[in-house]
Amino acid sequence: MDLWKFFDITHRHHRLCNPTSIEKLDELCGLFGLPPGARVLDIACGKAELLVRLAERFGIAGVGVDLSPYALKEAASKHIQRVPGAALEFLSSTGRSTVPRRPHRLTWPCASARPGSGKGIAARCALSKG
Repeated sequence: MDLWKFFDITHRHHRLCNPTSIEKLDELCGLFGLPPGARVLDIACGKAELLVRLAERFGIAGVGVDLSPYALKEAASKHIQRVPGAALEFLSSTGRSTVPRRPHRLTWPCASARPGSGKGIAARCALSKG
């Protein structure tokens, strides 16, 4: 079975692919206080709800990196539907070899173990003046 297809089916109706609420995500986004045009790198972006919300709220530019072709397809669809003029791009990668070299104001790596391994998720946020 295609593991990414399995996750697409089980997360089909989820806007977020992590155990938080939309309200908490909105509160978190408000704490960033990003200037318009700030660059954001979201590793393991999933369906890119964070990037799209930051583009809606602050007018950021960003790169989302994920391995799931299904999540990236939905991320691209959200981009077109909700913020078509935003400078967002989505890459299929682990994030190790395809991380853009341009500086980013916010880097949001949500790294998890290989899907289905049973290991927990670790998330870390790095703000910079870049």
